[in-house]
Amino acid sequence: MEYSPATGSLANRGGRLRSARVRTSAVYELVEHIAATALEAGDTDILHAVRSDAKTAAFLRPKPGSLRTVKAIGSSLAGLLRTLSDVGPAGGFAGAEVDEESLARLIADDILELHEGGQWKSGPEAAIGTVGEPQSSPAALVSRNALLRVALAGPRSLGQTAAALYHHHRLPHSPRHVRRFPDRNAVERVLGLACSQSVRSAFEAHGAFVPALHGANDWLLWLSHSVAPATPRYKVYVSLLPEDMARALPIIGEAALEANVARMKIACSPDCMLRPDRLMLYTASREKQQRIGATLSSVLRELRPHGVPFATPVDPDGRVALADDGPDRPGTENESARLRTCRQLASALVNAFERGEPPEQAARQAALRVYLEGEEVALQWAPGWQ
Repeated sequence: MEYSPATGSLANRGGRLRSARVRTSAVYELVEHIAATALEAGDTDILHAVRSDAKTAAFLRPKPGSLRTVKAIGSSLAGLLRTLSDVGPAGGFAGAEVDEESLARLIADDILELHEGGQWKSGPEAAIGTVGEPQSSPAALVSRNALLRVALAGPRSLGQTAAALYHHHRLPHSPRHVRRFPDRNAVERVLGLACSQSVRSAFEAHGAFVPALHGANDWLLWLSHSVAPATPRYKVYVSLLPEDMARALPIIGEAALEANVARMKIACSPDCMLRPDRLMLYTASREKQQRIGATLSSVLRELRPHGVPFATPVDPDGRVALADDGPDRPGTENESARLRTCRQLASALVNAFERGEPPEQAARQAALRVYLEGEEVALQWAPGWQ
């Protein structure tokens, strides 16, 4: 289920969309109420929050059998859709209460269709065309390859697609990994985080290790004594191969403590050590996030990168990346930036497949959809996709 589009930025393209003919799409039905039975399993958790939010005025329900998700919409959009069927400049559309950016999102999401080149069409490319120059750094390719490989697997439900994107780029289990990290105690010992080891002691001089609220058996959470306990939104990923983490952790610890970061979350199970996002630092300000990111990128440059998909890389190889978890929205409390991006990409992939697009085209359209939202994470790998 989708709530409301995030605010993004789109340069005004001369009012192209506001001067064009548009009509409502046949893929959604406008309804006043929605039942939990109409939702995908994972979406029922946020239904109550969305229903009770004052901004929710109606719902868009996809046609039966569709893999698309229900969308909750506000009163202005609901009013527009109730009155709009096929309106062009002569019909007064330019006076409607909708701006160019909002039109682009509605066309990108197949809520409205645009008449152009003698045909009705929708989707991100119909809304904004292609943008920017292609990026080919290893870090950018991690995200682009993840999106393409998930698209090549073909249509799946939104939840399954989002999960596949989120879990992409994990390392495979191997006998060597099992020998090096047979259990949690071995992981902590190799990383220097077992009781009384030097790295752990250095962190404990400035904070405390506590079990993570989610996945307590897989993660350790370190909280600084000197930073307010409120959840910080700015995240720094350190993504190195597992064999290099023991060498890296004292360096990371020194930089993190000097920068007075608020918290650190680190994988401490053999399975989570295979994830690309196995270590995260959290700060309360973007300035501090960027400073510690630049520092870590420099001091870790001799170590081997892994790369986190759908984060903003600091260096071309993806050793260090950034994300902004942002403020919570109704029904999405504690949702990470990476998971949010994966949900957006999954929704766009589902829409593209239902428009009949082949996998490569579906992947390109999904990248453009995230770019349209102004998501910083997409600026390095979404533009110029050929």
